[in-house]
Amino acid sequence: MQLVYFTATLRDAALMDTHRAMVADMRRLAESIPGFVEWRECQEDLLLWGNIVFETGEAVLAWKSDPRHGAIHQRGEESVYSSFSTQVFETVREARWSISER
Repeated sequence: MQLVYFTATLRDAALMDTHRAMVADMRRLAESIPGFVEWRECQEDLLLWGNIVFETGEAVLAWKSDPRHGAIHQRGEESVYSSFSTQVFETVREARWSISER
């Protein structure tokens, strides 16, 4: 599994609707990539963060290299966010349990 962790800071609260539309487009794109697992996001005032999970590094790269991803990212950089960062993590170990399995 590969997890993409992102943070972004809006330049201004007036850009919230623009941000939401961009996130919806980016999420639809991620969901269209074979190997997409999940998308989670949070917000506190102008600070936004989240995780996108893909099954493989190849799926992450397919999402990142899509021209629509680049266009959305460029728009954010030019006019929506004052800062943005991403980090990609790979699963080293995994453990699970569920109350229904006990």
